[in-house]
Amino acid sequence: MNRSSAGFQIFVLSGFIFLSVVSFSAEAWEAPQRFLSEPEMAWQLNNPIDESEVWKSNKGFLPEIGSSWREKRPDETLLLAEAGETSSSNDGAEGQGVMDAGEASRQFANPLTKFTLFITETNNVFSKGDIAEDTKFSNITVIEPLIPIPLGKTDWYMVNRIVAPIGFGVDTPTTPKGDGNFNFDSHSGLGDVTLFSLFTPPGRKVGEDAQFFWGLGPTFRFSTATETELGSGRSSAGPVGVALYSSKKLTVGTLSQHWWSYDGNDDREDVNLTSIQYFLFYNFTPAWAFGTAPIATIDWEADDSDNKYSIPVGAGVAHTFFIGKTPSRVLLEGQYYPIHQDDFGPRWNIRLAWAMFLPSIVGK
Repeated sequence: MNRSSAGFQIFVLSGFIFLSVVSFSAEAWEAPQRFLSEPEMAWQLNNPIDESEVWKSNKGFLPEIGSSWREKRPDETLLLAEAGETSSSNDGAEGQGVMDAGEASRQFANPLTKFTLFITETNNVFSKGDIAEDTKFSNITVIEPLIPIPLGKTDWYMVNRIVAPIGFGVDTPTTPKGDGNFNFDSHSGLGDVTLFSLFTPPGRKVGEDAQFFWGLGPTFRFSTATETELGSGRSSAGPVGVALYSSKKLTVGTLSQHWWSYDGNDDREDVNLTSIQYFLFYNFTPAWAFGTAPIATIDWEADDSDNKYSIPVGAGVAHTFFIGKTPSRVLLEGQYYPIHQDDFGPRWNIRLAWAMFLPSIVGK
């Protein structure tokens, strides 16, 4: 990687880290802000096995991590309520300056929110495959600040998200044993950091209590892994898009990203990777919701279809509660991979996520 490209990556990451720090030091908790969280899990290990060589991993062993994109975008009336002004929520309450559990739950599940969030989650991944004698366990913890920025005096927003995965005890294949299996080593550290921005207009009403939302923008993945086995060794970029239908209780949609490598270690394979998060969530009470938001990946650089696709299905439960007057949310979800990479990849994932609203960085 040349100095100019490395400098650009450091500049971009530093800017967004600065915004995240500023959000913590804001003087007033302006608007309780949305939740979203759900890491994405899909392994990027797709090289052909050669018994005569050490196992080579181009994509790294950390799964795709990101947010769960669910449910509803905040109403303009909620923005007024957050400012302490008289408003009516979706449940018909008027004159309230504090968000209720039902409204907070819908905010937490919104992928194109106008509110700042801090999200963290832990993924407990169980992996196996043709080269592993037994099931391997890894923990991937993700830190995800979400920072929406209004675009001038328009109704458009730029919703920014950083996804920083940290692996703990990630088992990775090293050298062949000679019997078709490989030896494994454990690695811990930071993986490749992803940054994406979604430009989104106001939602369009499509029913009595339903709206359609969309957003488009760029996504970047930087070669920040602290160990070779935890990243791709390449810097990548591409498009990101989200589209969703949201009613008072039901939300369904997709978040899609694609990356092509443009810089990095030429000895590592090119990155040509698609990530598709599909989601469906239903609020059965104001504070409780169930549904799923797994992330499927397609590695177009894989030599055969047996190692190209990683597609999970899942089910989870989320609960919204308050710490003082600050809305928070926990989510527990289990995922199973009926379509997986045969050589080595995840088969199960248990995800526990927590999110809370932060002070707004920018004006309402």
